[in-house]
Amino acid sequence: MCIHAPLQQIPEEIGYLTHLRYLNFVEAVMVPLPRSVCNLYHLQFLIYDCGSRYSDDDDFLPSDLNNLCNMHYLKLSSPGMYEIGKLNALRELDGLYVQNLTGYRIEELEHMNELRILVIYFPENVEDAKDACKAKLCDKSNLTDLSFEWGSLERINHNHENVLDNLQPHSCLRKLKINSFKGTRCDDKGDDRIEMMGMECTRMNMKAKDEIGNNIKANEILEKKMPQQT
Repeated sequence: MCIHAPLQQIPEEIGYLTHLRYLNFVEAVMVPLPRSVCNLYHLQFLIYDCGSRYSDDDDFLPSDLNNLCNMHYLKLSSPGMYEIGKLNALRELDGLYVQNLTGYRIEELEHMNELRILVIYFPENVEDAKDACKAKLCDKSNLTDLSFEWGSLERINHNHENVLDNLQPHSCLRKLKINSFKGTRCDDKGDDRIEMMGMECTRMNMKAKDEIGNNIKANEILEKKMPQQT
């Protein structure tokens, strides 16, 4: 089900569509989802993306939305979903919006081992680099496509670089994107993996030197495509 018209309010009656499996709010405006959406127990795909618009309303998404255990694909706007880690059957998540608040921290990813595609926003909000290890990205063997979307930081600190190091993914990863990270280095093992596996990698506002001796200057984009299967 696609809802194209901008709505001033989403009716509670949407909760009666209990067999709904696909729900997409196209060109959605910033209005809260009604609590009755939590009754859509068969829902597998939910897209509620308001683009660059942001809401700091705690009730923007109902807190019980994380009980929709059959969800496979989820695309949300900031501030994201409370305790999203309960949706451990998710295969595609865009995105996890990291905040230094209970229910929004990076460790929500710990048990989400079915993920194939993952977009993490604002990883700079991880307060302690050791907490990044709790996401256990290195154990997620199903994850093949990973993106880090850093916020508009004026400067990076040593903790942010350690956070990136501790978010090292499993060796099965095939595509990596790092956007708007302003660090002075990146993990050498990550560079080596990019070269060996032919992953696509995007880095912006970043200086580093990869394993084959090429310089990556600030604002450059390095992109490598996966080799064709024969």
